[in-house]
Amino acid sequence: MKNPKRGIRTGNVFWGLLLVLVAVFLIVNQLGFLEDINVFSIIFAIFWVSVLIEGLTKRSFGKILFSLAFLFMIFDEQLGIKGVSNWSVLAAALLGTIGFNMIFKRKKNCHFGRINVHSENQDTQNRGQNSLEGNHVFFRTVMGSAVKYVNSDNFESAFLESSFGGMQVYFDQAIIQNGKANIEVDISFSGVELYFPKSWEVINQTNTSFSGLEERNSNDSTGTPVVTLTGNIKFSGVTIIYV
Repeated sequence: MKNPKRGIRTGNVFWGLLLVLVAVFLIVNQLGFLEDINVFSIIFAIFWVSVLIEGLTKRSFGKILFSLAFLFMIFDEQLGIKGVSNWSVLAAALLGTIGFNMIFKRKKNCHFGRINVHSENQDTQNRGQNSLEGNHVFFRTVMGSAVKYVNSDNFESAFLESSFGGMQVYFDQAIIQNGKANIEVDISFSGVELYFPKSWEVINQTNTSFSGLEERNSNDSTGTPVVTLTGNIKFSGVTIIYV
């Protein structure tokens, strides 16, 4: 059995050495030996190199691609590469992360790419697809992709969380009894598709940062039921699809 304390000690040694190297570099730079090198660029580069190494050891596509993206942004002038915007680099890293996670799906007992799902009557971990019943549901994806189905005859609320991944959630089999429901999202560096019945009226009240939210197909709502979409969307794309 793997000793968790050993892993903690190894991590502490790694980050300790990293901080010592940064401290030494700061002193050497102040003494005038490395005046031509930007201090903060080196500090950020060391950090992202450490993230890259960690991503390679743990086979985390998100950490690998985003660390490479930030390293590219730091040293683009030194590399002589012009005409590529930072947002294009980040978008490529995001799409690459989602694509690689879809192609190379993790085994169910793998830590990265795991999915935690919770409802009132069920706790489920490490599943790629789920059909859930319950008034309140919670879906979470990290470094992976997932397809979720909400089968509830009295749906009231949902919390969706996705980081560096992709998520598809189908609400077309859910029934809202009291005329209203709330869906809160916390999405970062992800692509999310939400499928709603055409009879639902969806009100968007999310806060977006460098993200996009679009609707596909038109709904045939009569004004009820009403679903309020709240929460935060950062560096992501969310699509509402009426079916």
